[in-house]
Amino acid sequence: MAGWMTHEPGVVVGALGMGVTVASAVVAVRLVKRWVWRVRALAAGFAAEGRVLEVDHEPGDQGREAVTRTVVWFYAHDGREFRVEDGTGRPRVLGEPIALRYLPDRPQWAVVAEEGKGTFDVVLVLVFCTFSALAGVVGLLVGLHLLVHH
Repeated sequence: MAGWMTHEPGVVVGALGMGVTVASAVVAVRLVKRWVWRVRALAAGFAAEGRVLEVDHEPGDQGREAVTRTVVWFYAHDGREFRVEDGTGRPRVLGEPIALRYLPDRPQWAVVAEEGKGTFDVVLVLVFCTFSALAGVVGLLVGLHLLVHH
């Protein structure tokens, strides 16, 4: 095992390339599925009124802005209690009412109604996943080339 890299570098490069490609594909698929769910929830989901339960202010460091994390608590239509994060980044106060939308089969993924679809963010991450997957394919092809010509 000590000399495995010196004998078959193509295997290592190819395996790393394949790993990067698969990881990029998994991230992209999960992201798109979650985004489609979010769009459906905003368009046709159940409405609920939540209340701000917790507000944490984390100070920024190294020149970054401070981050506010807000937890919203609500009851689903079936009486179950849920907590979700408010992704708007807007300042909130404890007890403030927040309009939520959720699909009945996933109330734990409720969306703050004013957050929006997040299409730009999804496209940006998909572009990154595409370039990562392409880099992985290049690694896989280089690994295969090294195996064939070694």
